[in-house]
Amino acid sequence: MGGLTERLYGHWNFLSIFLITGLIGSSASYLNIANGVVGAGASGAIFGCLGSLVSYFYVRKHRFGKSGKQTFNGLIILAIVNLAFGFVIPAVDNWAHIGGFISGLLSGYFLVPPKTPTFDTDYKIIQNGKSTQLIYVVIVGLLILISLMGIGHWLYEPQNIISVF
Repeated sequence: MGGLTERLYGHWNFLSIFLITGLIGSSASYLNIANGVVGAGASGAIFGCLGSLVSYFYVRKHRFGKSGKQTFNGLIILAIVNLAFGFVIPAVDNWAHIGGFISGLLSGYFLVPPKTPTFDTDYKIIQNGKSTQLIYVVIVGLLILISLMGIGHWLYEPQNIISVF
């Protein structure tokens, strides 16, 4: 997911998508899991990349034609199947996946390049600058992150933590 996201969005946009969706996914996990349970991993960021790819192919659906629609549908099915596994397997933190996917949909939608990218001989995308939108996405993502962390801190009940040792 990450490699394709980076090729389609560019290095800096990919970095912002990965970091923001990972942090927002972790914050969604923090808000919705039991007190004292620790969630760790990059799955929220990976689902964020998946969400940004869904946004990319949604925005470009007319440009890519039938193959773009098939890719879009395949990405949706991949997200649904992976979320279903998360509900079946108890050790999977689906809140991080859901938070990462939704924030990936939103950040990816606003960071889609204005023109269809062109490829050079190494098949790397030559990007047009969209630094203003990148800055907006980062600022809004950080505001959402701060809000989620504040809500989680407000809901935190240390007296209900079950001691492991």
